Amino acid sequence: MTLSGSKGLPFPSISSHSLSGEKVTLPDDCRGFVTLIAIAFQRGAQEMIDSWYEPFSREYGNNQNTRFYEIPMIGSAYWRLMSGWIDAGMRSGIPVAKHPFVVTYYGDVFPYRKDLGMDDPALAYVFLLDRKGRIRWKGKGYAGKGDIIDMKDHISRLLNEQDT
Repeated sequence: MTLSGSKGLPFPSISSHSLSGEKVTLPDDCRGFVTLIAIAFQRGAQEMIDSWYEPFSREYGNNQNTRFYEIPMIGSAYWRLMSGWIDAGMRSGIPVAKHPFVVTYYGDVFPYRKDLGMDDPALAYVFLLDRKGRIRWKGKGYAGKGDIIDMKDHISRLLNEQDT
């Protein structure tokens, strides 16, 4: 299911550390790339993220002009205290090649939920950014066949824009 609104607006700044320990600031670190960003608030949304990531990776995983970031957003003060343990658990279950692109955010999630229209914390949300860090397309929940076709169409157009 694709969403309307926020298209063309800059992606809000999110700064945290990746599972590989590097500081990442989005959208700055994805400027120059067509980037798909997946955000989830609950562990149970991982299958939703995978439903978007797997077709993206198959089609564009070797394309030097694309990137994929996954951002688990954790807003509870209790879990922030456990951040080292949480990140270690994620590192053990995620392939090392993905560690630089999994950026766990610990902090106030409500401004992001509001600004990006993420009204249901049980769902995963995906945002397609152009090379300038602007939101050009977004989706939520599980990716259906039509959603994947739509996403790929948008990515192809953005990649073609890169070449002109």
